Amino acid sequence: MSNTLPRVTQPLCSELRTRLEADLRFQQDTGTTLLRFAIGVALVITAFAAWLGMRTSGAAPTLVPTFVAAAIGVVAIIIAVVHRHLRTASLRAVLASGQVIVVEGRLDAAQILPASGGQGRAYLVDGRSCPVVEESPGSEELLGFVGHQIVGPAAGTPIRLVFNAVRPGHLLQVEYPTLHPQAVEVAPMVSRDWKRLMARPRALLQAAAWWGGAMVLALVVLAFLPGVSRGFSAWLGIGLVVMMLWVVLLCLPALRMWGQRKLVMRETVSGPIQEVMQARTRRGRQGVESAQFVRVGGRWYRQAIAGSLAGQALPTLGNELTFAYATLGSRRVSLQASALSH
Repeated sequence: MSNTLPRVTQPLCSELRTRLEADLRFQQDTGTTLLRFAIGVALVITAFAAWLGMRTSGAAPTLVPTFVAAAIGVVAIIIAVVHRHLRTASLRAVLASGQVIVVEGRLDAAQILPASGGQGRAYLVDGRSCPVVEESPGSEELLGFVGHQIVGPAAGTPIRLVFNAVRPGHLLQVEYPTLHPQAVEVAPMVSRDWKRLMARPRALLQAAAWWGGAMVLALVVLAFLPGVSRGFSAWLGIGLVVMMLWVVLLCLPALRMWGQRKLVMRETVSGPIQEVMQARTRRGRQGVESAQFVRVGGRWYRQAIAGSLAGQALPTLGNELTFAYATLGSRRVSLQASALSH
């Protein structure tokens, strides 16, 4: 089996260029948001270090870890800047070149990830292996998740893949000509839509209020206890500020739409399931978080999320699904799970 792509080079069409330009803005905005958060945290820690240095003499045991944390914040800012540049490099390259590679044929195998032969994700088309290193357009719903199983239609199904001509392995578009395309409907938002939109921000703010209240109570109690280090109380206060900043960051997409209610519309997307992906986050202290995504109209949509999806049957390929979003210009927030998409 050949591992080289068929070199059918074509100009980048206007529709795909528009989608990639919107994705580039989304990726840049996401990177900018994370960068601003890193800067905010670093500034809070640095301000605390300066205040403590002016208010306390001989506080080296407290200042040393504080300045170390501030240095870590600076490193985090540098990493965020570099990551923001690298994550958009492929998109900027294809938009600058205006050239794509088109692969058309029939699937040799429905299993896309893990690929046959264990070489990662790859489409097998007419005896050729078409490896995928990254994919655009992206989605906020996919952030943090790593696919570990992708299943497509049955072998023999016609498929059309569009790759970046400058960076091989950068997948730009997936089309199944025999599956009818997605349908999109736009309508004004109704009261039920607004309740669904604000459900997640409301839950996050309520949880933050409980945690924040507990931390404020702890600060009040510590203020009246003799012998308690002021540095410890200050660190607790910084933790409260960072937590509130993170909650605001998570709620910002929905809150921004709430602030511009007259311009927000409901977008309903429907179409047949083209591919199914089981994905998970990297293992941490909270275990593995799993999610299920489906490709509809060439784009990934999150269908379900749970602590574990092990043992659950995959959705039937070809079945019709509908997703609802609140849209504001090129931004949209899912009305199912209130997760930002683009």
